Amino acid sequence: MALSIVIATLGGEQLSKTIYLINSGTLVPDEILICIPNDLAFRVNGMLSKKIKIVKTAVYGQVAQRAEGFKQARYDFVLQLDDDIDLSPNSLMLMMTHLMRLGRNNVVGPVFINKKHQTPLSPFPVGLKGFLINLYYYIFGALPFGKARMGALSSICVTSSIDPRFSTGEVMRTDWLAGGCVLGYRDDLIKDNFFPFEGKAYAEDGLHSFLRTTRGISHHVVVSATAAIDVPSNSFEWRGFVREMSVRLKIVRLMQGNSLRKLLYISAEGVRRVLWRSRA
Repeated sequence: MALSIVIATLGGEQLSKTIYLINSGTLVPDEILICIPNDLAFRVNGMLSKKIKIVKTAVYGQVAQRAEGFKQARYDFVLQLDDDIDLSPNSLMLMMTHLMRLGRNNVVGPVFINKKHQTPLSPFPVGLKGFLINLYYYIFGALPFGKARMGALSSICVTSSIDPRFSTGEVMRTDWLAGGCVLGYRDDLIKDNFFPFEGKAYAEDGLHSFLRTTRGISHHVVVSATAAIDVPSNSFEWRGFVREMSVRLKIVRLMQGNSLRKLLYISAEGVRRVLWRSRA
């Protein structure tokens, strides 16, 4: 059950807490690889230890940095983890237990929860509001309608998370996993930099999941395992939106999805985000 953890980071303040929580859990990793660009390595030099290895990279970018860590991971199981995630004490053990039952060609992840309120990050909407939200993602996002969209990844790289309150068992099969916390076998890792775009890695988890699927790897969420993160901001800025959607459109082309369908979704999403901001 030997485990490597790979963390791509720029050396932010949350990193030390993330590592502390990892080492306080019921399953302690055998090594932690902190992957950081060369010119920022001074931020983490004090963390170097027998168990913690600093992987200095010549590149910036979450996917590229992580890939360098994957190449140096020594153990049979590898967890990719963002540097700002609070894993609950039993989450790693739960994920490991279920991954070993599933066997090779599988990856598992936790349920993501709101760090402040400890509630599901993506609660499934019900009632009239839920109907309208489901209709929106069905029409524009090419996702299944209703509860069937939980855990789905559409052909235009729109994703939907699961709500554990509607789970049907200990483990739910999904089309994708959020990139912030994924556990798999080292032999199943994609070790190249599959994200050929500069800047923030928008939708890299959707693309990563798509590439894993093409290699015969299945995705699963362990319902009782949780990873807490800060709720993303609802702030909206047109320049950032255009940059984000440009990357997302390119990803759809890599996935050989329908670009026109994606453009329709982008238009609808722009309207939705402006309206959401106006209500804030």
